[in-house]
Amino acid sequence: MTQAQSSEEKAQLKVQWTRLAIDQALANQWEEAITTNRNILNIFPNEPEAYNRLGKAYSELGRYSEARQAYNQTLKYNPNNSIAKKNLDRLSMLQEELVTTHAGAERIDPRLFIEETGKTGTSDLINIAPTSILARVGVGDKVQLHVSGHTIFARNAAGEDIGQLEPRLANRLINFMEG
Repeated sequence: MTQAQSSEEKAQLKVQWTRLAIDQALANQWEEAITTNRNILNIFPNEPEAYNRLGKAYSELGRYSEARQAYNQTLKYNPNNSIAKKNLDRLSMLQEELVTTHAGAERIDPRLFIEETGKTGTSDLINIAPTSILARVGVGDKVQLHVSGHTIFARNAAGEDIGQLEPRLANRLINFMEG
């Protein structure tokens, strides 16, 4: 086997494992994603994106010190990586011993969010919760909508309010729900 073939095979393996790691993350298979990203790092130890994915997987499992280590490794190889910086800032708000995480909380596959004109939409929340509460909410976490008068609150799995729907949208939804 020549050096060129070996490098080419490694590059193909990296692409395959990267796709697998992303698919595992999208399916909320965090332990498997950790293993796959570790495999990538065994062959490509200077790969910042693998460290970012590893940090995300550790965060989702509530393993915050390991997540911090992974994001710091990202910054070692790519000091300007905004994803790692943002996630380290988020993790700095969390203290493992004080935070009750919902590592096993039910998640929604992000691929299910398909916009259909007239049936779906997006909206920003208003009167949002403090960052200490928001830091515990992740992409794909289920939230419950709670109607109180003419206001709709979005609540996390722990029942904490994370914000309110905009009044115009809240009124439309309340009217729709009341039939």
